[in-house]
Amino acid sequence: MSNNTLLLLKKLILINYMDVNEHFDSIRSFRCIYDFSTLVEKSKQGLSSFLGIPIDSTIKLKPVYFFFILADGAAKEDAIYIDFNLFFKQSEA
Repeated sequence: MSNNTLLLLKKLILINYMDVNEHFDSIRSFRCIYDFSTLVEKSKQGLSSFLGIPIDSTIKLKPVYFFFILADGAAKEDAIYIDFNLFFKQSEA
């Protein structure tokens, strides 16, 4: 990894952490009250509509992991990874 790329990554992580720190109480409250079960069900309904097949317990879905590193997300082989601060900001709007 080049020095410039590493510095950019460090800067993006620092910016995200500073934002999390600034809004920590709101983020924590959001995490406690957000209805994740409804999010999962709506996501399954949307996927079912898109695929044109019912989504039931026979279909194995990837787990979703929330973390605080940088405002991004990624779908990997083992799971879906999403920055919780990014999720918070997008859910707020």
